[in-house]
Amino acid sequence: MTRFLLPAGVFALLVTVLFIGVQRAPEKTVIPSALIGKPAPVFSLPVLGSDAQFAAESMRGRWYVLNVWGTWCAECRNEHETLLEIARSRALPVIGLNW
Repeated sequence: MTRFLLPAGVFALLVTVLFIGVQRAPEKTVIPSALIGKPAPVFSLPVLGSDAQFAAESMRGRWYVLNVWGTWCAECRNEHETLLEIARSRALPVIGLNW
């Protein structure tokens, strides 16, 4: 009987630790970007689905959001809905740059 109690106890302990870990809220540490308010570098990139080019120079003097993102970036996924809302509202142009 004790042969089964030890593995069952270890299993119950692991399940408990896993359950507690899943229930904890992730820490929200905000690291301010050093690039906010700084001029964008000069660049020119193809526009998705067309032969046109987008140049940062074309936005000179205007406010816009330049979002540098990657599919591997967890925080990029978190901010995606917010960026979609900004783009839909047309409050600011949103330019996405896949890193």
